[in-house]
Amino acid sequence: MAVIVVSGSYFALRELGFSLDRLRFSEYGRVLIYKLLTAAVVVTIGGYNRVRLMPRNEASASPNGRAGSLATIRRNVMAECIIIAGVLYWSAVLANTPPPH
Repeated sequence: MAVIVVSGSYFALRELGFSLDRLRFSEYGRVLIYKLLTAAVVVTIGGYNRVRLMPRNEASASPNGRAGSLATIRRNVMAECIIIAGVLYWSAVLANTPPPH
């Protein structure tokens, strides 16, 4: 994840510079913001699964508690997969959007 953040930040700075106006008011900047927000949702769901649901599942002594936790994890992973498709969509749009210069 760190490599993706560092490389994405480098390319964004290369295309936009340190200009918040380019980020906010250019089509490239807006698409980048949409992509980042969509990716943040995926990371948040994944973090929730890892930090909250996985320990609860491992600590659950009853089969019913474990089954409910696993069902929630499965549902969240399915949601992550769908939202990742959105990240891929925004990535494709970003790749075909000319940077502001």
